[in-house]
Amino acid sequence: MVAMEELKAKRNGTCSLSHEDANLESVNELQSPPRVRTRRRPKNRLGSKLDKQIANASKKKKTKALNKIKT
Repeated sequence: MVAMEELKAKRNGTCSLSHEDANLESVNELQSPPRVRTRRRPKNRLGSKLDKQIANASKKKKTKALNKIKT
């Protein structure tokens, strides 16, 4: 029984967790998706959705302004 208690104490003292000594850069490298070559521009690239929304909104404003001028 003494040997079991010594073994448990030894294991508890040497517990190592990999996330304790990992820095933020290495974690981001692991979590980032791999680069895949596509024939077309990827639709989910960073900021493309926002750029598209801004462009569409500006087009709508221009057409509304032109319609008011024509009438």
